[in-house]
Amino acid sequence: MGLFIYAALAGAVSGAAGALVMKLYGSRLGLIDTPNERSSHTRATPRGGGAGIPLGYAAASVFSALPYLSVYPGAAMGLLGLVEDRFALSSRLRLFLQLSICAAAVVMLN
Repeated sequence: MGLFIYAALAGAVSGAAGALVMKLYGSRLGLIDTPNERSSHTRATPRGGGAGIPLGYAAASVFSALPYLSVYPGAAMGLLGLVEDRFALSSRLRLFLQLSICAAAVVMLN
């Protein structure tokens, strides 16, 4: 039970720290979503907050029984999300890359 609490705390703190870093430095990296007619927000909003999620997963895996190889596909998916936040990828390319990462995860973890 104790390791579960450490894993949850490590994941939560790392994920929040990653989101905070992106909020503070996202504009310097060009990670700003400017609103348009389809947007639900009215002000410029920082993007890239999801970059903390793979960091949180990696930190949580240190304290849990997760196989260490499972960190790589999560990190790759997080990196793809960050690239998508910065550059406009076509939906076909993004889907292809996501399916490739998933296929690699199945091969690695099987």
